[in-house]
Amino acid sequence: MSVLCICRKFLCVAASLAMAVSVNSCFDDSALKNSIDDLKDRVEALENFQKQVQGDIASLQEIIAKLQSSVTVNNVVETENGYTINFSDGTSVTISNGKDGMTPPSITVVEEGGTYYWAYENADGTTEFIFDGDGNKIPVTGEAPQVRINEETGNWEISTDGGQNWEDTEVKAEGSDGDSFFSDVTVDDDYVNITLKDGSVIKVPRTKELSFVFAASDVLYFSAGETLSIGYTMSGESSVTITKPDGWRASIEGDRFVITAPAAENIYAETSGTVSVILFASNGQSFMADVKVEVVEIPAPEVDLWNNTAVFMFPYSETAQVYYREAGTDEWNRAANEGNGRFVFEPVWNSSKNDASLSVYSLEEGTGIFAGNDYEVEVREDAGVAYTCSFSAAEGDKIPNGDMSAWSMKSGNLPYPNAEGESFWDSGNNSMAATLGNYLCVEDTETPGVAYLTANLVFGSVFAPGNMYVGDFTMSGVMGTANFGKVYNWTARPKSLSVTYKASVGTIDKKGSEDPDGDAYEGKQDTSRIYAVVIDWNKQHGVTSGIGTPTGMWDPATATSLEEGAIIGYAMLDITASQADFTTVEIPFVWYDTEAKPAEGNYSVVISCATSKRGDYLTGCSTNKLWVDNFEWAY
Repeated sequence: MSVLCICRKFLCVAASLAMAVSVNSCFDDSALKNSIDDLKDRVEALENFQKQVQGDIASLQEIIAKLQSSVTVNNVVETENGYTINFSDGTSVTISNGKDGMTPPSITVVEEGGTYYWAYENADGTTEFIFDGDGNKIPVTGEAPQVRINEETGNWEISTDGGQNWEDTEVKAEGSDGDSFFSDVTVDDDYVNITLKDGSVIKVPRTKELSFVFAASDVLYFSAGETLSIGYTMSGESSVTITKPDGWRASIEGDRFVITAPAAENIYAETSGTVSVILFASNGQSFMADVKVEVVEIPAPEVDLWNNTAVFMFPYSETAQVYYREAGTDEWNRAANEGNGRFVFEPVWNSSKNDASLSVYSLEEGTGIFAGNDYEVEVREDAGVAYTCSFSAAEGDKIPNGDMSAWSMKSGNLPYPNAEGESFWDSGNNSMAATLGNYLCVEDTETPGVAYLTANLVFGSVFAPGNMYVGDFTMSGVMGTANFGKVYNWTARPKSLSVTYKASVGTIDKKGSEDPDGDAYEGKQDTSRIYAVVIDWNKQHGVTSGIGTPTGMWDPATATSLEEGAIIGYAMLDITASQADFTTVEIPFVWYDTEAKPAEGNYSVVISCATSKRGDYLTGCSTNKLWVDNFEWAY
């Protein structure tokens, strides 16, 4: 007789008794009512237990599916009736407590060859696989078995075909409250250990914080044989494996990930592919990050050292942006994107007014391309660096005899700051001072290879400043003319003039008779001056002074052009205090024109040094001295 039949018969008996009670109200039916209630509770408990067991089977199936899909456990939360296991894919499974009570079917799982199969434990402790109708073992990730309690025998039965056929397990569904076939859940550093009723343990890896991030874009581009060193972040690993295309090299070196493309002559190497980093945690959990690599042909930038620009071609990505900086500096500059993979590195010009209220332009530090410097380039995508390279700008221009090491004699008795046969530098009034045995410009006897400029008196009382300049000097009677300017082939725009100097500068004690402002300067602090000028003149500019009215005075800081042509830019240092020791300074250029370049064959450079800046008017301090050396263009 089945359980359900028993229930129906009891219900019939209960109905008959109820009729009898209606005839004889003195009959005590409390025991019968209690028996019926107990039976109802028993039936309800069996039904609930059957649902619980089927739910446990579903939970077990999902746990195995997560395990075989490499899903890990984030955490386990203990609940009133069991545990909630939260997985790394955002899902969760709840399993019931393993407590003594109604006996569940001894369903379990057995791992074989990396696959888990459904099985059950016999009464004698042996384990058998559960087979489908074709005699095949049933993977846990396949269809889960169904269970029920046989109404007649009270035994658990299993169906593997959706409930069409049932097999007796010979396990009684006995007890009051339903027991789980999950026995325990424990957590260690690496695993969540789920113990089943039969003692078998399913170990699901805990979620480890495995991470590897390339500080680079999704695709890295290389020239043949090029090495790229990029940053990365990594955590949680116990071991690391790196894979790469044939012919490539990839390794972790300290805090850098270094990839080297195959050399051009390696014709068997792969020109593109993927570099992968696989991290393994102590529990076997893994994580992989990868980046694509490709060898491309990228020409060296085309550099224009006068305009301080470079053109860089990178036609391999429409979304790339290119940055550059001088090697060894921190700040990157974004290149101008002109489209079609053409990027331009160009300077930033800042505008201001000089003391004469003329508009001048200066280069912003760190921008533009300058001679003799090394530069780094980064091509960036949103995700990071895609390509890097470096290049060196060609060396800049030299100043003839800028180190003042070569000296010769002019006209037989005049010291001349040039090598024999050269005529870049000259000095004014040297021949006049020579009649007194004093020179306005000589090689320093105490420090050879240094030009020594000293103010002197000629004709007994006429003040003459010590001076040296780029140009030529001529005498006509008692008047001398300094012809400024030399033909010079500029290939690179300089940032500044570098010069080493020391000076002795006093107060003005000589006033030129033809100086219109001489009274205003007399007794005031004198000023020595060093300047360099980029000019575009069709001839030299002459300044004449001596026993007579001076003419041709000019100041590059007060005019943008002279009759001879344009003044493009200048660098000027006014020295108003004595400097006892040699010091090297860089005198920055400012520019009236940021694009113009002197025409080939024109007079294009002036460098001038004078002990008194008003010396052309024969006004200054008669004891001023100036030592100069190591003239160089700074880039």
